[in-house]
Amino acid sequence: MSQKMRKKLRRAERQVERMGARVFQSTRAEQAAHQTLILEHWAKFWDGKKTIENRDRFRARYHEHLSRAMQMGGLQLITLWAGDRFLGGTANLIDQEQAVLHSIVEGRDDDAGMDIGIVLNAEVVSRAAQMKLNWIDLGHGNHDYKYRLGAQDRAVSYLVLRRRSRSISEQLDPAMVPMAIEATKRFIRARKHEKARAAIGQLRGFIKI
Repeated sequence: MSQKMRKKLRRAERQVERMGARVFQSTRAEQAAHQTLILEHWAKFWDGKKTIENRDRFRARYHEHLSRAMQMGGLQLITLWAGDRFLGGTANLIDQEQAVLHSIVEGRDDDAGMDIGIVLNAEVVSRAAQMKLNWIDLGHGNHDYKYRLGAQDRAVSYLVLRRRSRSISEQLDPAMVPMAIEATKRFIRARKHEKARAAIGQLRGFIKI
């Protein structure tokens, strides 16, 4: 951390102390309710910055990821409270086998008048060290906040698999048809005509019109 960031962190920690706020790790019994709070505050931050459709779609996707992590027993929720007031929280997936913490989503009360993000992130780093984890994965993207606690870029690769067969029946898993229909609707609404036509072509083999 730079000297400037250390000062910001100390200032935020003093604000937390003056407010009588405390950082907690949610228990298994609290996780369902607390992940809802995190996602509500995440959605509030993005209200007006994303289309309603995109915001709700990402929120549903995060909810699915967090619910799966909770079922697997790998969900970690770090939350900040001032009495009964929820100030913010961060949701992470702990991969004990690979000794990695994957940061998933954060939500905070932007009316609190303090840098909640740096307090939460510092707590996550501290707990990861206590758990003897090797890495904290902040996900793709190079947003400024990711570098505040000393993060470094790491190159990643993507594997793309393409089917050689042109058979429609082999290009789409029938179990994915409902999701494919929703994606097609988004293409149509966004006037992405070529993508919509390609999607309809794949769906034609599964849907009787």
